[in-house]
Amino acid sequence: MGRTLLVALSGTALLATVAVAPTASAASACDIGPAVANTRVLASPIIAGKADTAVTIETTVSTPAECATVRTVSIRYNAADPDNSFYGGGWADLVSGDAHNGVYREALTVDNNSPAGVYNVSVVARDGNGMETTAAGAASYTVVRSTSVALRAKSYAVKRNTAVTLTGTLTRTVPGSVGFTPPSEWAAGEAVSIYTAPSKSSKQWKPVGQAITTRTGSFTIKAKVGKLAAFKAVYEGSDTLARSSSSAFLVTVTR
Repeated sequence: MGRTLLVALSGTALLATVAVAPTASAASACDIGPAVANTRVLASPIIAGKADTAVTIETTVSTPAECATVRTVSIRYNAADPDNSFYGGGWADLVSGDAHNGVYREALTVDNNSPAGVYNVSVVARDGNGMETTAAGAASYTVVRSTSVALRAKSYAVKRNTAVTLTGTLTRTVPGSVGFTPPSEWAAGEAVSIYTAPSKSSKQWKPVGQAITTRTGSFTIKAKVGKLAAFKAVYEGSDTLARSSSSAFLVTVTR
């Protein structure tokens, strides 16, 4: 790198550019590879089970001005659970900044058969001199399996101030073979909430009660009906299962 010096010769000032070797601190900074920071997942959790989806990850990679620029950045993922063998990755694109200090982004595919759980994200950055930095566990995201809840009434017309029997089922998708539609199974031991409102399009739903699903994923609850009412079931999800809601329907009142 050139440095400009002011040199005095016989009372005359001259400008001269001379080559100056990098300082020891600058040389060492260029020997440790690019710096990786602010790795972040733009949306989590990811719902798997209906179709392949994507998780978008951004990271900031930089090198000192006197060092080689960033050449490549790859973003990789692997399951935190050692029994989960799903892993993958791809090359990230520079989306802002420059090759000395820029933000890189990659959309990683999440297969619809991915098991539920936490997935760790690692970033591997290499500069033009071949110096490489690996930021293992720089971020993480969660995958949950999709669910489906259904609700129906034993009768859709009841006498005023009598109870209507509501029954339903909760299912969840489970990981299957990659490339195939995931199978579904009953979701047992999960809490499902029942809500009511004056109409199906209402924005003010009130809770009726809660039921726990049986080993076959079924549940039953009774609700008193005084006038025309709509009902729906909502499953709020868990650490491994996604939230879902049933379609709403009306129960009419007869005299």
